[in-house]
Amino acid sequence: RRSAATAIAADPNPDATARALAQLEAAARADGIAIATGTGLAPTIEAVNTWVKQARERGVVLVPVTAAFRPRSG
Repeated sequence: RRSAATAIAADPNPDATARALAQLEAAARADGIAIATGTGLAPTIEAVNTWVKQARERGVVLVPVTAAFRPRSG
């Protein structure tokens, strides 16, 4: 069963958002996939946009949440 393990911006403090994104990435690396939820607040969106660009450079691939519920091959 998959569920959102990380809440982005549950605490609106930018440092807390950065920590949540780091935890999300660590979970994805450990488990092969991670799901998060977040607010639609401007600071959250800005933080996620910045993180996405940097995470892609580190090899993180973002996919639709539906991909977490499809059987993985291999």
